[in-house]
Amino acid sequence: MNEKAKKKNINDVIFNFIETKMGPVFSKLGEVKFLQAIMNGMGGVIGILTIGSIFILLLGLATNYIPALAPLAGALSVGYNLTMGLTGLYVAVSVSGAYAKQYGLDVQSSSILGMAAFILLTSTVTDGTIAISNLGAAGIFAAILSSFVTVNIIRFCKEKNITINMPEGVPPAIAQTFASLIPGFISLVLMWLIKSVFNFDTVSAIQGLLTPLFSAVDNIITFTLRFFLGNAIWSVGLHADMIINSITSPFTAQWIIENADAFAAGVPANQLPHIWTGSLERVVGWTSSVWGLMFWMLRSKAKNIKAIAVAGLPSAIFTIIEPILFGLPIVYNPYLLIPFILSSTLAAFFTYGVSALGLVSRFYVNLPWITPPPILAFLGTGGDWKMVAVVVVNFLIGVAVYAPFFKAYEKSELEKIGAVK
Repeated sequence: MNEKAKKKNINDVIFNFIETKMGPVFSKLGEVKFLQAIMNGMGGVIGILTIGSIFILLLGLATNYIPALAPLAGALSVGYNLTMGLTGLYVAVSVSGAYAKQYGLDVQSSSILGMAAFILLTSTVTDGTIAISNLGAAGIFAAILSSFVTVNIIRFCKEKNITINMPEGVPPAIAQTFASLIPGFISLVLMWLIKSVFNFDTVSAIQGLLTPLFSAVDNIITFTLRFFLGNAIWSVGLHADMIINSITSPFTAQWIIENADAFAAGVPANQLPHIWTGSLERVVGWTSSVWGLMFWMLRSKAKNIKAIAVAGLPSAIFTIIEPILFGLPIVYNPYLLIPFILSSTLAAFFTYGVSALGLVSRFYVNLPWITPPPILAFLGTGGDWKMVAVVVVNFLIGVAVYAPFFKAYEKSELEKIGAVK
């Protein structure tokens, strides 16, 4: 058996395992309505997190680099506290609405009830003042839990017709208000009982359960495994980000907020409490596994490969890589399976490693996911050029890993058009 046939056989075995064993599991996982709601709901608060991150970035500049901004430090801190500092509240609104949409329920009333339920479940009032500590990052999981309970109560009442039906001719907005009264009453009284009557602190209880998990999840092995599995899922055509991020995004959202809080409190940027953030993921994944491939595609002798690279380059700069994934394609491509998975896996291990050693700053500024990785690396760490160097290394890892595999793939493409005998 020649070496080429052996390589193809190995790839076939890997593909078969991913497609038949892993694919159905992750596909089913991706169909779970509540996981979809978490994914979409967390996506809905990205704008707030981004704006809040701008406040913390400017606060860092004001206190460390630009004395002219120092008089604005207090106002910038207020802006940060009322954006990222209320993340749990925004998550409750967004996840409730996204979950209600999954079942065809009224999104507006569900979002409002979800927000009210979260406030009743987590907040206390002292001398007319609402404590907001539980409404921030610490309350994200309580927000998700209260959203799940509230929307399911609304859905149950609708399915069992436990509602107030208004006669025809009543304006829809008024009719919906009355329709939401009974499920709203049940939801809000339940949350009030838990917090104010039984005095159960849901936020503290959840944190107590999740603290060991947080410390266990944010490590180099799990971070590296996330990219190994993620690209394996992508390789068979499943949207890995939607599947995996529905599980990880509540964690990573909380972690970057806690990093921002620590930085605002004076902790050095290379010693912040969390390494794994959504921004760290974005300077690893497509930088190595797609940009590294595109380096060879742009130099290819096969005109069809080069044309795809040129067409996909503008979007790939902003890490929108579907044109390459499905246009080349990488998906179901036996030549590119191994380097696609291996490149991001190696880059993830390297990036987490240098962060864990304190050689680079950790992310505490959240930026839109379409931010080009070098810019994201620089701004997201408060201006650390060494993290930009990490992006370059990740790209070079991809270039090196793809080299022999791409040459074999390019040769096969040239043979198809008769350019190679």
